[in-house]
Amino acid sequence: MEVSGACRQFIKYRCIGSILLNDQSNDGYAGWENWNGEMRTYWGGGEGRAGYCACGITGTCVECADRCGKCNCDINTGAQEDSGYLTQQYDLPVTKLYFGDTGNPGENGFHTLGRLECFE
Repeated sequence: MEVSGACRQFIKYRCIGSILLNDQSNDGYAGWENWNGEMRTYWGGGEGRAGYCACGITGTCVECADRCGKCNCDINTGAQEDSGYLTQQYDLPVTKLYFGDTGNPGENGFHTLGRLECFE
């Protein structure tokens, strides 16, 4: 990556009644490891801010009464999606993904992790 001008990696989580990053205790259920094995808890478009997805940065997340506003999936009801590009160069590439909050009937999550893309 040192010879490339910029790199990015697409990441997506489609949830059905499954919290992604922010629960009431702020512990979250998901995260990923960077190239150096360090845990990260921001999602695509979250600009490196822990607990944030793209919609939390742009202010376009699904509205709800509590603990929401940083990721669509944190509403914990119905089908939602959080996706975007990870662009923090010091964290790329993603080496492991972690998910939770899928243990009860009706709780599901589906992920997509794209290839590392680098540009000059």
